[in-house]
Amino acid sequence: MKTEVDNPALIYHYTTQEALLGILQGGGIWLTDISKMNDPHEKELGLKVLEGELLIRYNDEKAREIMERVRYLTRNIIYFSCSFSDKENDLSQWRSYASDGEGFCLGFDKDSLKDFCDNGEHDFRMMKLSPVTYDSENFKELIKTELLSKDEIHRICEMSKKDSDPNDLISTIGAIVSLSCLIKDPIYSVESELRLLTEVNIDDFRVFNEALELKKKIDFTAGDMKDQLSNYHGENRVNKEKEIDVMQSKCEKAVNEAKVLWGGIVGNLNYRATKYGIAPYLTLDIRKYIKKIIIGPDNKNSIEDIRRFCVINNLEDVEIEYVGYKYRG
Repeated sequence: MKTEVDNPALIYHYTTQEALLGILQGGGIWLTDISKMNDPHEKELGLKVLEGELLIRYNDEKAREIMERVRYLTRNIIYFSCSFSDKENDLSQWRSYASDGEGFCLGFDKDSLKDFCDNGEHDFRMMKLSPVTYDSENFKELIKTELLSKDEIHRICEMSKKDSDPNDLISTIGAIVSLSCLIKDPIYSVESELRLLTEVNIDDFRVFNEALELKKKIDFTAGDMKDQLSNYHGENRVNKEKEIDVMQSKCEKAVNEAKVLWGGIVGNLNYRATKYGIAPYLTLDIRKYIKKIIIGPDNKNSIEDIRRFCVINNLEDVEIEYVGYKYRG
């Protein structure tokens, strides 16, 4: 008898043939800037709720001042998402996301993927797998009750002052905005969507790049100083050599710390052209969580074609099947 371990709960990602090649050969699935998806205003809902709560408690000028500060400090945060569905065989998603049935539907182990997000087995500050909600009114109430209590509104007001630590405000507002990324228009409810969501702060890139530039300058300066060592003798030369070594060591340590914190993210972010503009995206290797590949209703590949392709790409423990019907697009 098969157990739940043998048959884990799956969530599904509908995709094209080209994308399947990229996922299995290129090392992972793409998470795209959420503002470059079909509803660019999704993440704004939480900020609109915050603004409404501020207007209730403060005059227009004060509320506007706080919101300007909030938007300024969070302007460099990009939210990235990849979409999944609870629905294994949804005709509308075959048509919309899998080249009108010519593509594939990938089944991922839901619990293992959620553990991957929650346990921090990745390079990002935050990653979560959450269902999308299609009820904006209930969602607004959720934000107000859980994230925007009276005390929290006062705290946001205090944190928005220019002499306070901006990271505190960024963290608080980030929680509101990331929740907002999980709300969609009810017309999309048929998709029963879940989102794999993360965020990147562009300021991290600035710090990382500054560390690399500083290293270049210090290496150049150290090289120049070493060229001048012939002017030093005895103890003075020894002290100068130590000074150079200490300077380079401190710089190397700072760069290594920056690489640990942001190197994986910096090297991962790329851009591609989409119908919504030039979109940043991240690549996440979650191939090991693929448990099933369904061949689309108008897909010309055989099960044996896909089986061989999976074996070549070190993905053998995967169930492969046909969708079970054909249709005319």
